[in-house]
Amino acid sequence: IWIAEVGSVEIPVVDLDKDSPFSANVSWLLQQALDIGEKAEGQFRYCNDRDAMEAVMDMGFSKDEIGLARLVRKDLGHLRCVGLSGKRSVMMACVIALFRDPSPYTMQHKQFWQGLEDYELSREFEELTDSIGKGANSGSSKEADPEPEDLGMYEGHGIELSVIGNTPVVHMETHSVFNSSASWLLQAVTGGTGKAQDEWEYFKDKKLLQECIDRLGVLSENVSLGRLRDDPRVRAVGLNGKRSVMLGLTIALAIKDEAKGEMLSHEIGNTDPTLLDPLADVLNAAFKRMQEAEPQHSNRRGSSSGGSYGSYGSSNHGRKDSRSKRKYEDFEDDRSQRSSGSGYRLKARRGGGGSRRETSGADLDRDLEDYWSK
Repeated sequence: IWIAEVGSVEIPVVDLDKDSPFSANVSWLLQQALDIGEKAEGQFRYCNDRDAMEAVMDMGFSKDEIGLARLVRKDLGHLRCVGLSGKRSVMMACVIALFRDPSPYTMQHKQFWQGLEDYELSREFEELTDSIGKGANSGSSKEADPEPEDLGMYEGHGIELSVIGNTPVVHMETHSVFNSSASWLLQAVTGGTGKAQDEWEYFKDKKLLQECIDRLGVLSENVSLGRLRDDPRVRAVGLNGKRSVMLGLTIALAIKDEAKGEMLSHEIGNTDPTLLDPLADVLNAAFKRMQEAEPQHSNRRGSSSGGSYGSYGSSNHGRKDSRSKRKYEDFEDDRSQRSSGSGYRLKARRGGGGSRRETSGADLDRDLEDYWSK
């Protein structure tokens, strides 16, 4: 649970996993909170509220995953709530909004708590509400010691993503949309035809390991450092096994090499277009965090150890990487272009549109020089 703030108004933002003890009981919880016998689904309506939507998007969530709703009862119409994972998460957000509303007539608290005790959910609900904090700009529901802004954690689509320097650090839940596709995604972005495991290897880096421990509070035995065999400067950290490492490497390579990112988009569009939106969200979140971290790491790391994000692409690539200068908006090309599995490209917009054309490395260098000279 997160709390988005719009002026003095606090809006609960809920992501409800299927294995949560509240998932199977959320309809009953809303009925109990409102003291009604009618269907819980009819007690809220989706609504448009630009300020509320912007506040939630500022927390790092995409417009597509935000379900903004209000209570339909006239005396409760001022309450807003947001669900991030479908109707049940919206209903759970409604329950939280009702519980937090200061009005003594909003809900029957005594009756509500008695119902929780009957269903043996009182302890879980108390722990849940006690953990709620104000984090409108943090993008994270976990309370932690103050950290540098560049280490803000992205949470969404079943993963937690941080960036240390230019290295993605990934923790992936088993229910994540990427969990069953991590190997295939790495094969798609590298263009490999063999096993995904053959595309990368473990490596040791005491400094990076210590940064993960100090900044993220993880245990050393849970940290796996991986890098691509063909380009050891592409590195990632996994916090719970091989799949988290492979997803991190996919993210790192797709951002570093635009052509690889387009190839990945094409493969996803032809194979599983449902992954396009989630991956675009994750890539955009990773890129923003790399940009924020760059000033702190560019001088003390140096190109010999991978350097900052903008230093990628040495003479081995035949051209200088221009991403440190390029203005990226969201990794969300016109989604209306998706059709019949073709998928939109995970390519950032640079001010204008334009049709896609085949280009060589020399063409790209010339185009970039012309663009930045204007």
